[in-house]
Order: sequence, then structure tokens, then C-alpha cells
Amino acid sequence: MYIKKILSLLPCLTLLSLTLLGLCSPKSYAGLISDYSLDSDANIVTDSGNNLEWLQWSQTRRMSIDDALAAYASDGWQLASGMQMAELFNTFDFSYGSFVWQDGQRNSYFSPADGSIESEDDRELVFVSLFGDTLNRSGWQYSGALFDYGTINNNYDWAYVSDDWGNRDDIPSPYNPGTNALQFDRLATSLVRNGLGVALVRTTESTPVPEPSSTAILLLGLVALRLWQVNATHQ
Repeated sequence: MYIKKILSLLPCLTLLSLTLLGLCSPKSYAGLISDYSLDSDANIVTDSGNNLEWLQWSQTRRMSIDDALAAYASDGWQLASGMQMAELFNTFDFSYGSFVWQDGQRNSYFSPADGSIESEDDRELVFVSLFGDTLNRSGWQYSGALFDYGTINNNYDWAYVSDDWGNRDDIPSPYNPGTNALQFDRLATSLVRNGLGVALVRTTESTPVPEPSSTAILLLGLVALRLWQVNATHQ
């Protein structure tokens, strides 16, 4: 009798286990541009997918690594790593699917020209609007920053995103290609480079706990009802 009762409960227990597993599983993030938002008052870009905050690169424009850390390290800011920069570039797909940006691998990509009409969701423009214009030159949309590459010999590297209104000849035009690049050149920490800020990040104070979905709650209710029915039948 007891064996039959246990066997009759197995489907319910299995469903209960799967439901609890779904409730307890951590939320995963695919790395979306929509994960990034700007607090323009605090000059902070929040990456909700990775629980990170980025200080706008324009805030440290024309500052060296040493200067930026002296000014902001006490508030928990630290240099972005090569891995974090590569992930940032992959999230915005600055290679347009041609390759994967990687830590320690120098690479660049010339994005297609948009012509005279620019899209509101242009990835370079979205990025510059979030991280700030570090070049401050008429007709250009450009954001660049120094970042950390393992502190080899106390040297650092740089990255930049430029929309298609600029080119190497210093002539802005809507028909020029954009340029996105991660450069691992090991620049000195005391270097101040025109057009570059410093990539500073810090983790957010709390990690949001995902709430159970309505489907999971419904399944729990059905499991409880079924367990009650089975128990009542065998009494």
C-alpha cells in the first residue's frame, strides 16, 4: 500500500523538483546593448547585465591613468581590464559579426558608412552618447579611453569608437567609414593622450534576485493540489 502511494507521488515530485530548479537557477544575460543606461547627472553608465558601472569616458578626458586613479579610486573605481573591454566591444558588436574581440588581441574594424541620414540606433552613436565624446571636435562622434592590460611593466592600452563622420584626413563626412579599435600598445601610465579618457569600472553594490515567474508559481499551485488529491485518495 505504501509503495503504491509513493509511486503515485513520483510524477508530482518530479514536477516539483523541476519547478524548484527553475526558481533557483540564476538569471543569465546574453550581453545586450539595452542592458546599458546612462545617469547623466552622475555621469555613470550602468551595465545591468554584468552588475557593473562605468564612469563616462568623457569625465576623464585628457587625464592620465595616474591622474584618474588618484581622483576616483577612493570611490571604488578601478581600471577596466582587457577582458571587460573586449566584452564591451562584443556586446555592441563593433566588428559587425566579422570576428570576436579578445583580451590581448589588437584589432580594428571599419564600419560601413551610413550616408547623410543617421539611424537613431546606430551602434557607434549609441555608444558615444553613453560613454561621452572624448574628442570634442566639430562634426565628429568619438569616444576613446585608456585601459588596463595586466599592468605589464606598469603600462596600459587604449580603445576607441568613432562614427562615420570622421576619417584620418581630419575631414568629417557622412560617407566615411567608422572605426572601432582595441589597441594593446602598452602605453605609459603617466601618458595624457588627446581624445582619450580613462576606462574606469566598479561593481554595483547589490545583485538583484530574480523573482519567480508567474508560470513557476502556477506550477507550484498545481503540484500542491495534486499532492493533496493523492493524499486524500489513499486515506
